[in-house]
Amino acid sequence: MDRSSSSSFAQYPYPSMLNVGNFVSIKLSEANNYLLWKTQMLGLIESQDMLGFIDGMNPAPAETITVPHDTREIENQNYLSWRRSDRLLKGWIIGSLSEHILGIVVGLNTARDVWTKLENHFTQVSQEPEIQLVKSEPTQDAQAQHSQRPQVKLEKAETTEEEQIRRLLIGLQEITPRPIPPSNFLAEGRNKDLNEYLPLYKAALKGDWKAANDIFNEDSSKRTARITVFLKTALHVAAGAGHAKFVKNLVDIMPVEALEMQDDNGHTALFFAALAGSTESARAMVMRNPNLTQIKNHGDMAAVLYATLGRGKDVLKYLCSVTRDEDPSPFAGAAGGQLLNNIIASGFYDVSLDLLDRYPNLANGGCERGVTPLDVLAQRPAAFPSGNRLCFFQRLIYSFVRVNEYATHEQHVRGDEENGLEGLDNNMVQMPNLIQLLCRGHVSQGIKQVIHLLWKFIYAVPCIKQVHDIKLMNCQSIKLLKRICDKISEMESPEILEYFRKANILSTATENGIVEIIIECIQYFPDLMWMRTNDRTIFHMAIEHRREKIFNLIYGLSAHKHVLASFRVGPRNNMLHIAAKLAPSSQLNSVSGAALQMQRELQWYQEVEKIVDPSYKELINLEGKIPRALFSEEHKNLVEKGEKWMKDTTSSCMVVAALIATVVFAAAFTAPGGNDQEKGIPIFLKARSFVVFIISDAIALFSSSTSVLMFLAILTARYAEDDFLESLPKKLIIGLASLFISIAAMVTAFSATLFIVLGQRESWFVIPIVLLACLPVTSFALLQFPLFIQIFRSTFGSGIFNRQSKNSIY
Repeated sequence: MDRSSSSSFAQYPYPSMLNVGNFVSIKLSEANNYLLWKTQMLGLIESQDMLGFIDGMNPAPAETITVPHDTREIENQNYLSWRRSDRLLKGWIIGSLSEHILGIVVGLNTARDVWTKLENHFTQVSQEPEIQLVKSEPTQDAQAQHSQRPQVKLEKAETTEEEQIRRLLIGLQEITPRPIPPSNFLAEGRNKDLNEYLPLYKAALKGDWKAANDIFNEDSSKRTARITVFLKTALHVAAGAGHAKFVKNLVDIMPVEALEMQDDNGHTALFFAALAGSTESARAMVMRNPNLTQIKNHGDMAAVLYATLGRGKDVLKYLCSVTRDEDPSPFAGAAGGQLLNNIIASGFYDVSLDLLDRYPNLANGGCERGVTPLDVLAQRPAAFPSGNRLCFFQRLIYSFVRVNEYATHEQHVRGDEENGLEGLDNNMVQMPNLIQLLCRGHVSQGIKQVIHLLWKFIYAVPCIKQVHDIKLMNCQSIKLLKRICDKISEMESPEILEYFRKANILSTATENGIVEIIIECIQYFPDLMWMRTNDRTIFHMAIEHRREKIFNLIYGLSAHKHVLASFRVGPRNNMLHIAAKLAPSSQLNSVSGAALQMQRELQWYQEVEKIVDPSYKELINLEGKIPRALFSEEHKNLVEKGEKWMKDTTSSCMVVAALIATVVFAAAFTAPGGNDQEKGIPIFLKARSFVVFIISDAIALFSSSTSVLMFLAILTARYAEDDFLESLPKKLIIGLASLFISIAAMVTAFSATLFIVLGQRESWFVIPIVLLACLPVTSFALLQFPLFIQIFRSTFGSGIFNRQSKNSIY
């Protein structure tokens, strides 16, 4: 069975509507900002589950595949899906490059090629000015060369440790977008013989405090010495490598003011601890010198902002709590807006809520590029319940699992952020206290503690904890959304409309299908329902992007829905013309099989047709097409693919059905145990197992014959557009249901036959033989059963359109 569409969607995502600028705020222009660019780009790629395109885990599939039972080669749909996603990712990367960097990757084919080329290029560039240590004094020629470029010659590296040093230096190079300083700026590091600092560098890199302490005991000045061309100290190196114990020991013996030493880009060691996600290192430095949190680098960024780039939640929470709100404050203006945006983009919604508790004005602010917190939130559909992709059992757990919606973002203060249990602390789960309460007669309190204790053990189950974390994230994101809307509501009405119009928040949320943002915003600001972006309301955009949860909101508007449906897009297009367009591939591929995709498109068109004015059905647009003609033109290729998918599916199933019919027909005339030689009747005719055999064999024959006939009807159908709505799916449902019944009946007949032949004496090995014999046909049935359920729900179920939707704008 061809289920490549659904698997391709899962393996090759295509978030084409994503605003890359919300994640990658800078353009790669030189070696100095490569690491910052790489950090932001990786954050974007990982958030969209597309890392495999650049690390080789998602290689390109074969471009063509051979048709079974045929010699023809056809296009591989998996390859087309992979190529589409790869080109999108390649476009993201290339779009964030400056003009002169773009020349490096011109002509490369894949995103992996572009990524690898950039990485190799900047690795080589970074190695040139690193501490390439010398065994002898530089010559006059070398000094003249150094005056033009900050590098020192090195004898060829031999040891693994030296390679580690080089790699670390590459990784810790400057992450602020700033030009390389002039040569005289690095005079201190370049003119010194850095060879003497090599042992110290190795010790800091490996976290070897014993070796470093011996060096410091010999020469105490090395505690604060700049040991690299880029003016880094041993503290910078150790903090960036994440060696917290080394950092603590070094901080204790360094002068307080030395902790403020900055490298050539203005980074203190606290910046590197923030990037490395080392809370212990950061705490050790801040406790010794609280002023470190207020120091900014040459890019006017504080260390707390760097913690958002490193994705370290603990160090971020710590730096947010100890950084002071002093002018120039990292929590005010564009700096504060950028900080809040980065925290939301990192998925730390509880930290975002804490930050808004302290600085509520950040809710309606933004960064220098004008990106607002609500705009960033609209880019994260997975944070909301509408973006959950849960199976049946996960949805069941989700409905029963408990989270404290009103205290989720304060729980890290109580040290219980992991499970979000309301009022659950250490004392409440200690058995001695529980026994004491019961003995003293405090039964109600004891029962309450038993319940909390039980919940704690339940949440220790991995699958339950995973669902709990999802629900906790959903609660936090919704609470954050409400908090932001509360603050925006304090603005004047014209300012509110301009706020939403400038950021295109509603259109972004609609494209991503985040119905919670749409409902919340319109409940706060009802006028937004009538706001149009490119002549489209949110309902027009919901149709365009096939977001049924948002479209269903129109049913709660009573008479207003007809007014909204009458809005035209451009001079001649109406809502029905939009429905006639082919769905975006990301939404189309969410349905398995081209035939079911065509069915979904017909369902969308007919649903929109019900709410528009009847005259709109014949309205001709500027291209001279009525909506139905446009629909036929847009879906011509999909109809052809649907026909092919339906025939391929039917053919494979019909082979199985015909085989079953042949086997059970022959079995009906070959009675197990033989016949009576005198009377010609089966010997075991009166046995119960023989009756089971006869009945199941007959059921298998009749149902398999029905299945074959249904599949033949599908093969000979006309395959018109409307046939994909009900006619073809119904026939396929009957054919598959009959096939499953015949498989089950055949297995039953086979089991009865074995029981008749072997009898009670050898019953101990009947069951294993039956299980092994049934494995092939049962596997086929199980593989096809999800498709059967999907077709049945799509054809006979309630459908994706819910006129009594629980979600309501009012």
